[in-house]
Amino acid sequence: MVSAIGNNSYGNIQRIGVSSDNRVVYRVIDSEGKDAGKMSVAQEDVDKFEKSYIDIMSTAPKIKEYVAKNSSPEDLQRRRLMSGLCVGTGGLLGAVIPSFFTKGKGVTKKVVSSVAGLVIGLAAGFATSLSVSTPPGAFKFARAARNLSKVDLKPFSDDNKLRATRM
Repeated sequence: MVSAIGNNSYGNIQRIGVSSDNRVVYRVIDSEGKDAGKMSVAQEDVDKFEKSYIDIMSTAPKIKEYVAKNSSPEDLQRRRLMSGLCVGTGGLLGAVIPSFFTKGKGVTKKVVSSVAGLVIGLAAGFATSLSVSTPPGAFKFARAARNLSKVDLKPFSDDNKLRATRM
């Protein structure tokens, strides 16, 4: 039985069976509907492969749309400015807030708490900047791509035997 994994305008893959060496075989179909080849995946990696493929195919259009809308020089400059403001504000607040809580304490305690607050504030500013300036779905896309790089994928030739199985 053939089962499609993610149908989209970029093409898709279809699970077509299991090879004689117990690997799941997929047919790759390009965006024009033509056969682009076959590949096999180790049994233990099938779920990870299919989930990662679906995640990539669902986030790719969102990232493409975001880049098309936000790639002008003005947009890039605005995002750079916003990122700088996030990091700067985080660092400033991180350094200033502890100094209010250490009023009347020793100078050493004030300096140490302000430096620790600065580091924490800068980290929070970087995290905020990253979340504000990153396209929607980029983290999911990156995680899926990283997972795919760990999957045991091999090209499948018609010389190999394909066992008929129920999917």
